[in-house]
Amino acid sequence: MSAPPRRRLPAEARRAQLIGITLRLIAQDGAVRLTASAIAEQAGITDAALFRHFPTLASLIEAAIDHFGDLLRGSLERPETTPRERLAGFFLHRLALVQAHPEVLQLAFNERLADAAGVQGGHRVGAMVAHSLGFLRETLEAAQTEGTLRTDVPVAALLWTVTGHMRGAAMATRHHPVQPAHVFRDLLLLIGPATTGPVKSAPRGALNEGPPAPGEVQ
Repeated sequence: MSAPPRRRLPAEARRAQLIGITLRLIAQDGAVRLTASAIAEQAGITDAALFRHFPTLASLIEAAIDHFGDLLRGSLERPETTPRERLAGFFLHRLALVQAHPEVLQLAFNERLADAAGVQGGHRVGAMVAHSLGFLRETLEAAQTEGTLRTDVPVAALLWTVTGHMRGAAMATRHHPVQPAHVFRDLLLLIGPATTGPVKSAPRGALNEGPPAPGEVQ
């Protein structure tokens, strides 16, 4: 792959670019092919220019792990009050995130970032992913308790249904636009309580529509 044309960027923008490239390369090829030269080439700069922003490759990987954690955390710090609303907020935010940054989804479900990070960094990555899954599990349990999700299946099954639905929608995004609100509405057909009545699925072709009106997903 040829390097993009070189252009000047402010220091913070360059650091963010290098961090993003690092995460993408790790997601694609793992740590084996991760070198300063490969990252610099993708950024359109020299190795020396890269090391002006990060003194070592290890420090760049550490910054990439911090950024990965920040991205995941954005889905967890929810302003919603009820469990069902928190679940909707989490799902919509996280699906939009992995649609925009597919590498986040890849890295959350494989060991490549942990392998690149070394032992201590690997523990950090594992804790970030575990915290995210823990938040989702607790939210699902609370929603079951309040009666807004089905209670006839274990919470573990609900958890993997939610994450699997999200992964499938993220993969579908590669081929055509997918609206997170429509995906969540269809997810409720699987996990919502039967007593709430039928939930209308998004009509055929709706995945190519614009976002729903505010308040469409309750």
